[in-house]
Amino acid sequence: MSLQPFAETEPPADHVLWGKLYLARENLIEAGATLRFELKTTGTISDSCAGLIREIDEMSRTFHAMVEHPSSKRPRGRLEISSGP
Repeated sequence: MSLQPFAETEPPADHVLWGKLYLARENLIEAGATLRFELKTTGTISDSCAGLIREIDEMSRTFHAMVEHPSSKRPRGRLEISSGP
């Protein structure tokens, strides 16, 4: 049995998307951004992906603002995790 690539019009599986978002998040944290991500005790992986997308978008804006002002120090970011309701 051989593996076939996804068609370009077919969205990736949730676990594939989550993996890509996780790597993007880690890269932004390494670059000095701060991520606040609330772990939800209920919900689907898709819900988690949506949350990560919002956080990555916010982190990207923060990171670009820091790059535009290179005189500001850019310490390593941090990951703040809290439990949801």
